[in-house]
Amino acid sequence: MLLIPAIDIYQGKCVRLFQGDFEKETVFSTEPEIIAKQWMEAKVKRIHIVDLDGAKQGSLINSKTIQKIISSVNCTVQLGGGIRTISLAQQALDLGATKIIVGSAIIENINFLKQLTKHFNPNNIIISLDTIGDNIAIHGWTTKLPIKINTILKKIEAFGISEFVYTDVLKDGTLSSPNFNQIEIINKNTNMNMIVAGGISDITHLEHLKNIGIHGCIIGKALYTGDIILTEAMSTINNKT
Repeated sequence: MLLIPAIDIYQGKCVRLFQGDFEKETVFSTEPEIIAKQWMEAKVKRIHIVDLDGAKQGSLINSKTIQKIISSVNCTVQLGGGIRTISLAQQALDLGATKIIVGSAIIENINFLKQLTKHFNPNNIIISLDTIGDNIAIHGWTTKLPIKINTILKKIEAFGISEFVYTDVLKDGTLSSPNFNQIEIINKNTNMNMIVAGGISDITHLEHLKNIGIHGCIIGKALYTGDIILTEAMSTINNKT
């Protein structure tokens, strides 16, 4: 199972939000590239970068900061936040991202996903599905839609997408434990690789997610607070069969 450290960028700084609330941010570093280098020391295979300003505004706002981060690492980089056009997807790849994360744009217009898969390798496209309760949330979690996650999963799988990120917004940044039952149900109902984010705060959470067949876990706040030590987590998960 992939352990994927998260670097969320807001106004050029590395921050964590509480339940997606921009009014409840904690700044962890004014030099996110230094954080990225720390994660590389743990020999991670992938990092997760989100342009939070971009997620709100529909454009890559922190491109200079993102480029610094990508230049400082030697691993797969998945980048999201405001990628809502083909040109912005290309811009993300030009910055050095290996994979692009798209959410709001395909929820509102599934034809955009069709266009993306024509221009780019579907294996380099990750769909981000954020939920508040049973409903999908978009635009940096500021808008909730009456759409169920399973409805979206069936649509995106038809385009050859191999990975999606599932975030339970009400768990994000809370260190309160993932909703394992919901995660297991979703994972069983799709052939795509599921990457889980939100609420992961203990190595036992990672072990549980690995045991139910999850492909990857995005770890955010728990790394910054020290609740999870990345080197220890990597060792524990990699040594589990």
